[in-house]
Amino acid sequence: MLDLLPGTLHVKDRALRYCIVNRNYLQRWGATADQVIGRTSAEAFGGFFGPGPDERNREVFGSGKALPFYEVTYPDQHGGSLVLWSTKVPILDQQGTVTHVLTFSLDITPLKRMQNQLQESEQLRSAIVEHSLECFITAEEDGRIVEFNPAAEQIFGYTRAQALGRSVGELLHTSDKNHAVAADASGLRSRALFERSGQRFETLGACADGTIIPIEISLVEIALRERRLFTACVRARAERAAARASGARAPAPDAPSKRTAERARHLGSRHLA
Repeated sequence: MLDLLPGTLHVKDRALRYCIVNRNYLQRWGATADQVIGRTSAEAFGGFFGPGPDERNREVFGSGKALPFYEVTYPDQHGGSLVLWSTKVPILDQQGTVTHVLTFSLDITPLKRMQNQLQESEQLRSAIVEHSLECFITAEEDGRIVEFNPAAEQIFGYTRAQALGRSVGELLHTSDKNHAVAADASGLRSRALFERSGQRFETLGACADGTIIPIEISLVEIALRERRLFTACVRARAERAAARASGARAPAPDAPSKRTAERARHLGSRHLA
């Protein structure tokens, strides 16, 4: 039965000698039962494991409590590393005295390699986004902004902390043909925006100081296992500099400027109205 377990298992007595080992343990460390049973780790394997395992065994003998799963790393036969997920459990006699300690380990090396690769990929992605001259805004399916890079801070005037959690519809501004936008319409604007996933189009952006600027968006949907994200690569069009320099601000909903209303009607009818 022990040989059917997916991981390695061994049991040691209070003298830290092997009493039981399963087949996976012997195969993992290239030994036979005769070379291991009745011996300590040092006698069977030299200094390969170091003092750590037996120090943890003594801890369990002393406390009588199992150790939660922990990671431990050993060199493998190919010059790399082997990562195990291990736990130690006390075995008690009828009087409640710890007589043996059972150690069970699972090989999680492939998972750790995958985790490291994902971390490296995330670090690379973060470095690209953080240092890119392009503006990137990522939002959840409900419109909440979850990523806002420095270039976006420059264009929209919000800090990253101020932008996170806002509705993307507050920044990537769209209007109906009459420029009548309800105060709670950011969610509708977000959904309308996401319907344009996979496209490149022009619309309006709303800056922190109220300035409305013409922008160009390339929108990409990222389908994850349990949710969807949307990333917008935003470029401010040439008119942005003039608009920001002149201090142009968003008009009140009941008194739009003629120029902004015309632009809103034009872009809204073409894209997200």
